[in-house]
Amino acid sequence: MILKHQSLLVAEMILAELQQHEDFRRIARAGGHEFEQECYQNGREQGYTLVHWYFPKEDGASARTQSITFAEHRSSDNIVLYVSPHAANQSISDDAYENRQYFSPNTYYEVADSIIGHIKKLEEKK
Repeated sequence: MILKHQSLLVAEMILAELQQHEDFRRIARAGGHEFEQECYQNGREQGYTLVHWYFPKEDGASARTQSITFAEHRSSDNIVLYVSPHAANQSISDDAYENRQYFSPNTYYEVADSIIGHIKKLEEKK
């Protein structure tokens, strides 16, 4: 039997909660957003990074990007969320590390809600 690491199971629960979230479904239906799921690992932290591109509909507007990484924290059972203002390549930027958010264990909906908040913020940037 092949077992998955606990941190990866936590990330899968967050991803499932995000995909079921009504606001996320609305954003996906509206268009203009693309998401690419990547694996993330930093020691015990094993999770996912969503590379998010937003393509504004306004003429002449440039595409915007961010990376949203989530996993069970490497030294506790808390969930950690890192948001980087650019597409990350398997690493966490200094800015994302300094501004990380922590969530209590099993608070998958709250993490998904926070991710959606970051998605909406990217829409609002000029």
